[in-house]
Order: sequence, then structure tokens, then C-alpha cells
Amino acid sequence: MAKYVSQLTPPEIKSLEREIGAFVEQPGAGKTRALRIGIERGLYIIVDKRGANSAAWQYRYMHRGKSRSAGLGPWPTVTVKRAAEKADAMRRILKDERRDPLDMRRAEEARERAEELTTRTFRQVAEDYIRSHQSGWGTEHLDQWQKSLAKWAYPLIGSLPVRDIDTDVVKRVLTQPAEGGRFWDTVTKTASRVRGRLEDVLGYAAAEGLRSTDNPATWRGRLEHSLPAPGKVAKVESFAALAWEDLPTFMAKLRVAPGESARALEVAMLTAVRSSELRLARVGEFDLARANWTIPAERMKNGTVHVVPLSARVVDILRTQIPDGTTPDALAFALPERKLRDALAAVAGKGLTVHGTCRATFRSWCAAHGVAHDLAEAALGHAIRDKTVAAYQRDAMLERRRRLAESYARWCDGEGGNVSGLAAA
Repeated sequence: MAKYVSQLTPPEIKSLEREIGAFVEQPGAGKTRALRIGIERGLYIIVDKRGANSAAWQYRYMHRGKSRSAGLGPWPTVTVKRAAEKADAMRRILKDERRDPLDMRRAEEARERAEELTTRTFRQVAEDYIRSHQSGWGTEHLDQWQKSLAKWAYPLIGSLPVRDIDTDVVKRVLTQPAEGGRFWDTVTKTASRVRGRLEDVLGYAAAEGLRSTDNPATWRGRLEHSLPAPGKVAKVESFAALAWEDLPTFMAKLRVAPGESARALEVAMLTAVRSSELRLARVGEFDLARANWTIPAERMKNGTVHVVPLSARVVDILRTQIPDGTTPDALAFALPERKLRDALAAVAGKGLTVHGTCRATFRSWCAAHGVAHDLAEAALGHAIRDKTVAAYQRDAMLERRRRLAESYARWCDGEGGNVSGLAAA
């Protein structure tokens, strides 16, 4: 009478393992091979066509006249003894309960999955959403998502099952106390962004089957009836910027100001980049021979690579700032944000912001001089939704943007900026 694995001695088990190992390792890639473990009815080692690394246990049986196959796990992670125990458990179900063990296993897995889905918390789902989308985001955008939810959402609803979040819960987040009043009324811009992020996370949860498709964080048709429109609560705040007409006077003072901070601010203004894009710039991003600066996608707000053409003045600054032999991974300007603010205040006094002076001033200058809208937007590194237009701007607009950069630099030097050929077609 044949023995079951449970009845084998340790030497007999080792012998069986050697037999399995020899079968798995034998040549034969390109086709599926099966070894029946003869002492255990219906137990097989299956090696599929990918080769030895794909060996797995399988239990084959008949139920109501139909042949069934149940996977028992990979070999050798699942040992001979463990595979036999799993097969024996299925065999007892067939014999004692007259039920299909594979159907029972699948039903149990479905119950476990359903239980997991109904207990997933808002924070868990939000973190899943962020992980699944962050490859298309810039570092700044990712940071904003994480910090805003950590501050305004997780303390109130992070531990709630995502299935239980309704309109009242969303309103509780948006109307929670903040300095000076309600969150929605006093930090309206941030609150509006948090609402949009709640909507995105809850929409993702519905797509994953974690809740109903009804989204309680949508504005139109739902929250618009419960909360005042953001534009009516607080005026839209702009970053305080320098008037473009004052650029020559300002830049003349900035140019003679000493220190690395002043040079960094000058580069930021002449390239119209965000301060974080400059402060985190690595030496290897600059190609001074071609007068290009390539900002990687992970540091851009829109998550796409941004090539910045450099004016002659910027190249001169960078040649001085970056000594020969500097490693490509070194920061070109190792400065905190406050150093740029201090440099700006030293020249213009308090009241202006670095972002406004570097970007809004440039955009106002473009508008006043008739620079084409799409050209100015490309220079600022703003996202272009139309993929065809985006490809054109990336490939064909670089030289036009280079001329724009030189024209802006000449204006800042007090020489006047020639923008002929840079207007809308």
C-alpha cells in the first residue's frame, strides 16, 4: 500500500525532494512539464515553459465528473510536506463534505477581499492614490498633496472607512476651525484644493470597488449648495510682483549687490523659473556650451522635463558660480528660500515675493510687449494639455524661446527688448 507524505521518513522525504529538484532543473525550457508525485494522489509539480524558476505545486482531482486543478504555491517555497498537507485538506473536503474545495477556497478569498475592501481607511486609499499617480507629478506637486492631506484631512477622517465618507464628513473637513474662522472661509485657496483632492481620492476608491460611485466631494450639484463659491469668500491672491517697467532700475541694483544669493536671484529672474527649481538645480543639468538648462520632470510642477534656454548673462553667472571640476550632482546654488527673499528685500525693500518677481513680472512684460501667449506659457514651463501642441512647443519653439530670453535680458539691462517675430501669428 502506497504511503502518503505524512507517513514518509525524513530520508524518504529528502530522496523525494532530490527527485523533484532533478526534474525541475532538467533542460526543457519552452514547454510545460508535469511530474506526478506518485505516492500522493493528484499531487503534481508543474514546470511551465518559462523554465526552472516557475515550478509550482498543483493538485488535480475530479468533482461531479469534471477535472479540476488547484494551485498550492511555488516550489521550493512550499515544501513537499506542506504541499501534501494542502492536498490532503482538499481531499477531505471532497470526501467528507462532497463539495468542491477550489470553489470553497475562492469563496473564502472573495470574503477576505470583501472584508478588506470594506475596512480600507481614507488614509490608506489616499496613499494608494498618491503612489499610483506620483510618477506623473513633479516633486512640488507631490509635496503639496501629502502635506495638505496630512494637515487638513487625516486628523479628522484618516481612520474612517472610505466607504463611510459622505457629504457631511467632507463638509466637516472643509469647515473645520482654522486661524481666524472656518477653513473654507479663511484659507480658501488651500481648502478648495483639499476639496479637489478629496474628490480625486473618493473617485479612485469608487473605481477600485471600495465605495459607491456617488462622490460626496464634488462641487457642482453638491457642495456648491452647501458652501459659498471660493471666489466669493476671498479674493484671489496674487504673488506680489515688481512692475515690469521698473525692471531695468531693479536689475541694475541687483547686479552690483554682492553674494551668492543676489546671483541666484538674478538667474531666477532672467530664466523665470520657480525658486525651488533653481535652489535644487544640480550642476549636471546645465549645458553651458549650448546655453541650455534641463530641469528633470520630478522637479517640475507639471511633471514634465523643461528645457530652459539661457541668455548670455545667465551663462556668465553660471560659469563663475560653477568652478571647473565641480561634480554633476553638486547643487549649483545651495540656498534656502529665505536667502532669495533676503536678496530681494535688500534691493527692493519688503512687500515683493520671489515667485511674483521672477515669474509674474516676466509674464506681465510678455503681455505688454505682445509676446505670443503659447510662447510665454512655454517659457514658464506651464503644462500644455494638447499633446500635439506640446510636442511642437518642445521641438520647434526652443529657438524662439531663446530669442525671448535674450530680449528679456536686454530689457532688464536697460537696452530695450526686441520682440519682433515673437508675437502671435
